[in-house]
Amino acid sequence: MEYSGGNDGDVGISSVVHACFNTLNSLSGVGILAIPYALTSGGWISILFFLLIGATTWYTGLLLQPDKAFGKKGRLVVSFFIYLEWYLVATAILILEADNMYHMFQHATIRFRGCFTLDKKHLFIFIASLIVVPRLCVSCILVAWTGAIENVGFKNKGVLVNWSGIPTAISVYLVCYTAHPVFPTIYNSMKNKDQFPKILFISFAISSMIYGLMAIFGYLMYGEEVSTVIAITTTVVYPLTKYALVLSPIMEAITTRLIQANYKRRSIRMLIGTGLVLGTMLVALVVPFFGYVMSLIGALMSSCTSIVFPCVMYLKITKIHRRCWEFESVVLVVIIVM
Repeated sequence: MEYSGGNDGDVGISSVVHACFNTLNSLSGVGILAIPYALTSGGWISILFFLLIGATTWYTGLLLQPDKAFGKKGRLVVSFFIYLEWYLVATAILILEADNMYHMFQHATIRFRGCFTLDKKHLFIFIASLIVVPRLCVSCILVAWTGAIENVGFKNKGVLVNWSGIPTAISVYLVCYTAHPVFPTIYNSMKNKDQFPKILFISFAISSMIYGLMAIFGYLMYGEEVSTVIAITTTVVYPLTKYALVLSPIMEAITTRLIQANYKRRSIRMLIGTGLVLGTMLVALVVPFFGYVMSLIGALMSSCTSIVFPCVMYLKITKIHRRCWEFESVVLVVIIVM
């Protein structure tokens, strides 16, 4: 299948290697920190769902054409889901940093006389918010080294299947493949656009291998404790470097919509940025659990941006040239329903 995203008339400057690195970087995100938790929730059998989701999202990555399918309205709807997904990811990163500080400072608490007590969980969410206002192969190597050398070992056998945790596992697995919004940009930046399907396949294969190793190592090393231990040992610096990067597109989009004058944009950006941080902080205070937020992102946002929207758009564009019960149409409908 040929990739159909973007404008073929655009002449890019990126080489195949450069585009491959960009695609791999876009696929490799905060999901690597949550995937051991997903394996813990669903058991070993959930790896089959992980592989199925990886193959499905790779396929849907070849189908992106939002503007041609539904015009400006379609682009606005997709943009809304993308920005909401990024907002929730930023919230998850904030919770992650608070978790790290929570376990490093066990007895921290603040009491306001006559008012209320701020427990350490909510205290560190607030502190992490203040910090953030003003890569992945290495993580796998470090986790493997810790298990093999640092007296942790790979002692936990885990469970074959935990049916009650399968929905959570699937939701978190979906978060691992949520780079679809940037695929058209990478495609348009390439000199040789015909190579994009190959780049997409290589990037998905490498990222799936990294995710899989991280999940297996974490589960074997820590078992049921993986949700807290992995968060502490692998994510001390990550939230500080990723938070602003995730919020920047949202802030830029809001700024562009609100005001056109460049001389006023800087002050508006400061206000919008502060408001976004406060908003994520409030959400994190209400739902201060990293695994829950990641599951919510996967179940609601990632499934739409990575699976449903590409399939619907492709069916809309090609409906004139295909029969109703053509094999590819049936496959796409099944993917959407699932």
